[in-house]
Amino acid sequence: MKEVNTEVPKKDLHSCPIKKEFLKIGGWMNEMGEENEGKRKFGVTGLSGESAIKRKGQNKNRKNTHSKDKIKLCHSKVKNGDCKLGSQCQDSHDIKVYMESKEPDIGPNCFLFDTFGFCKYGVTCRYANAHLSNMENVKNLEIFDEEQFGKEVKCIIFKWLIQYFKIKNAMKPGFQKSIRNKIKTKSEVVLAVTEFVEQKTKINSEKTDLLREIKALKESSDVENDELNKKKKRLESLEEELKEVKLTSREKVKLDFKGKTYLAPLTTVGNLPFRRICKEYGVDITCGEMALSQHLLQGNSLRNLNLKFYFSAQKHEWALAKRHKSETFFGLQICGNDALLLSKTCDLINDNLELDFVDLNLGCPIDSVVKSGAGSALLGKSSKLHTIIQSMQHTLDIPLTLKIRTGIFDNKRVAHKLVEQFKGLNISNVTLHGRSQQQR
Repeated sequence: MKEVNTEVPKKDLHSCPIKKEFLKIGGWMNEMGEENEGKRKFGVTGLSGESAIKRKGQNKNRKNTHSKDKIKLCHSKVKNGDCKLGSQCQDSHDIKVYMESKEPDIGPNCFLFDTFGFCKYGVTCRYANAHLSNMENVKNLEIFDEEQFGKEVKCIIFKWLIQYFKIKNAMKPGFQKSIRNKIKTKSEVVLAVTEFVEQKTKINSEKTDLLREIKALKESSDVENDELNKKKKRLESLEEELKEVKLTSREKVKLDFKGKTYLAPLTTVGNLPFRRICKEYGVDITCGEMALSQHLLQGNSLRNLNLKFYFSAQKHEWALAKRHKSETFFGLQICGNDALLLSKTCDLINDNLELDFVDLNLGCPIDSVVKSGAGSALLGKSSKLHTIIQSMQHTLDIPLTLKIRTGIFDNKRVAHKLVEQFKGLNISNVTLHGRSQQQR
């Protein structure tokens, strides 16, 4: 019997390199017939054709396998619907053939079906037999709630929950307890959203009926043009109504800035004593110094402000919101770079401060503020700015004003373009600082 060479070749500086396809690996076996360590060390391609690339990670000896169905079923068939692609669809539409080629179920009970009364994966579910009847996906009507699976309701409630948990994680533990009672309950949110969806559904159903009637009138030869025009006008009015139906906030009081003197909010200078003196000299409108939204959210109780919110590191931030009794027309200037944080700040302002307006600072040129994406940095991000303003308008019960600069760079002014965009966002006032960020 021929002796098996179990010696693993060692790499040597003086040895000639040989291509892997010419290396003999048949003799690299131990007495048990298992592959020797040398094969893995040299990354040699084995007889089975496995990859020669050295594997990395914790589980080197376990292959990453992905189980795929032999026959790919069309997504429309999974949802018990008709395929819109028709003959152009490359996937299978035969559920019976698919079920025959499919691997057996993992278990008898489907968690989604037992919990919600419906499984969205249908026949492709690995527990499909738990909710199939005559090759069709069924619902357990005792558990299933149709409204729960409404697309618009789910999306809006999910966004609300994400906002709650993001804000919760950003706050200190002491503050979470005090703010918990301020957040709207889920039932209130569901009620508001349901009303919103009902309005849209009602208009959409009437719109569908009108379209059907218009089509029938066009097909009939003995139709009068007046009746057709009436239907078309009603359809146009429904389109306008559909645009107006939205989750809007409460009606806001309109501000009158005409003919009034406005004391600009000056950082480190425009404090309460300074504003009080200016008020004696005839100033009509006053505004607090710029407060960072993130710092305003990090608190729990301020006795001198009669607030339930306090923070040790940034307690001076809430002091900026203090109002003197002589200030008859007073607002607070805030700054931030995130729509969620700014909208939550507006929620706190609604519940705890008596202000006439909130001013969003879009002109701060301070490096630390600009680098964080707030202040004048938002002048170059119109889409993000649009989202921030919309979220603040939805949350605030009082008017929102803006402070902007001519732009970020000296040679590129954007203020005139932004003002045009602000027209449709219900901004009460826009204050322009006639210099760019570079000019400070």
